[in-house]
Amino acid sequence: MKYTLVLTLSFLLIVVPVAAQESASECDLTALVEAMGIASDTITVGDMDATLTALLDLENLISRTRAECAGLAFNNQSEGQSPVIGPITLDAGVWISTVETDGYLAAQITILDGTCDWGFGALYNLTQGQGVGGAQTIIQSEGCTILIEISNTREPWTLTFEQVQ
Repeated sequence: MKYTLVLTLSFLLIVVPVAAQESASECDLTALVEAMGIASDTITVGDMDATLTALLDLENLISRTRAECAGLAFNNQSEGQSPVIGPITLDAGVWISTVETDGYLAAQITILDGTCDWGFGALYNLTQGQGVGGAQTIIQSEGCTILIEISNTREPWTLTFEQVQ
């Protein structure tokens, strides 16, 4: 039963379509497969806290894997410390952008085509510590192509985009 639950959740989260970019990165599912085995061993009927923690960890890993496989995951090792990333096309829908860093980070969006809304101002303007564990922003896209300028950062960072609707 617990294996069926983990595999069903994993399947549903992985197969939701995500728009792939022209420069899609390598898609390595090894870590995800290993985590699914660990999660299935951790999930028990009697320990709800351990089960919820295992499912949350698995959900986070699935999100990162989906972004990487769709070419929508970026980091300072592949892009440079303060790059301009893009153009990136976000299909119409609701997206979650997640940035992870221990340090400061600013991210500005320039819209090249279409309409995107992420609220007021910069996509991110983080002080040290705000990106630990991931800071997120919702982006409402009506189909847009964007450039993202990363600045004010010296620490390692990752930036991902995942379509949720």
